[in-house]
Amino acid sequence: MRLDKTQKYIAAVSGGPDSMAMLNKFKKFITVVAHVNYHKRADSSYDTKLVKEFCVEHDIKLEILDVTEKIYKKSQQHNFQALARIIRYDFFNDVAKKYKCCNLLVAHNLNDFLETAVMQQNRKSLNFFYGIKEVSQYKNLKIYRPLINSWKSDLEKYCNKNDIKYAIDSTNSSDIYERNRIRKQIRTLSVVERKKL
Repeated sequence: MRLDKTQKYIAAVSGGPDSMAMLNKFKKFITVVAHVNYHKRADSSYDTKLVKEFCVEHDIKLEILDVTEKIYKKSQQHNFQALARIIRYDFFNDVAKKYKCCNLLVAHNLNDFLETAVMQQNRKSLNFFYGIKEVSQYKNLKIYRPLINSWKSDLEKYCNKNDIKYAIDSTNSSDIYERNRIRKQIRTLSVVERKKL
């Protein structure tokens, strides 16, 4: 995906390898980075530290949302992942208004695409499209996913090759979330298919 040099872009950066790879690849286009710390992990401050350091080094504006218990209690949504999505995208929308920018870069990759497609099929969702679209809309934001055709493992290799620090979310290995269970299945299938080549 090619970005328009005449446009402003917000980058949603968690500190993980995919979002840090996106941040480095497209840093010349990015007006401001938006980072959310949910404070649900003991090491979440490390993720924030990495994002801060990168933004300082490359002179990129940074907006951080520290999610407090007060924010969690405001919502009637009991599913954490669904609630977290609402919180972060509303925050991105607020950042967009502040910087008069309507374009958001999100680091969804090919693994995310497949995981979402499997979840939709498992739920027997009647969709015209399975997976994640390269371009979509949320309120006033136009969302672009420039890494949607890249494997997560390739993005990790990119970070390692270019000496870009990133954090690994320890909750990604937990089986309490449906997406994590599907993620493990896709990784297993991927390894099996590669061995056949």
